[in-house]
Amino acid sequence: MMIFNGIEKDYLNVSVNFTLPTITEIEHEIHQNNRFGGRVKKSMLKELYIDVPVIIKDDGTGIDNLKVDLIGWLKKSESKRLEFNHFPDIYYMARLARIDLQDEFNIMRGTLTFLCEVPFKLGKSKDIEVSSTYSNYIVIGQVETPWKSRTVFSSAAISFTLENDKGGLILLNYNFIQGDILEIDYLKRKIIVSGTVRPEILSMQSYWFDLKPGVNRLRASRATTITYDERFY
Repeated sequence: MMIFNGIEKDYLNVSVNFTLPTITEIEHEIHQNNRFGGRVKKSMLKELYIDVPVIIKDDGTGIDNLKVDLIGWLKKSESKRLEFNHFPDIYYMARLARIDLQDEFNIMRGTLTFLCEVPFKLGKSKDIEVSSTYSNYIVIGQVETPWKSRTVFSSAAISFTLENDKGGLILLNYNFIQGDILEIDYLKRKIIVSGTVRPEILSMQSYWFDLKPGVNRLRASRATTITYDERFY
């Protein structure tokens, strides 16, 4: 079964031959050598397209009505979570790109194509409990990943820092009071204090950093929970 945006449909079945793509296309920028060959200057992963072979059976509603329902389910203005029951703990953030279905009386067969702007498999959500001294934290996955953090202030403070040992630093200058809840969203570059967005408290000394697969050395001025999703090619 296929689950999109938290919903699955009994009338739709995914072919047993379907497998997850291995990796998207890798695009290389080549600096040409005057005499022969060239040198790769940089590489990037292109967007990922997933072709899902499906069979849709009329459940008594009527094929034309199922088409209307299918579009209402899959056509969204932004990427949504795409999952498959036979690949537990893996999902994509995807949006519908194309529908290619052939009618066969009370059955439709064909392909649903989804576009993943972020071309990675996403796995389980993980929490890291960061303390005030540098410690090693293992990030599971194959690709750098964004994160969110949550800090509850048990007492007042005039600043907050979250940093790694590679020069990454989040420095916030603010009069935190006891009970304040600080939330940071790396991907959106958003800082929220007790429900209020506070972009102005981010110091110019800050240098945003993502989490690398493997060992990350981190510390925070107050006990902080960092949450991330595993990322795989």
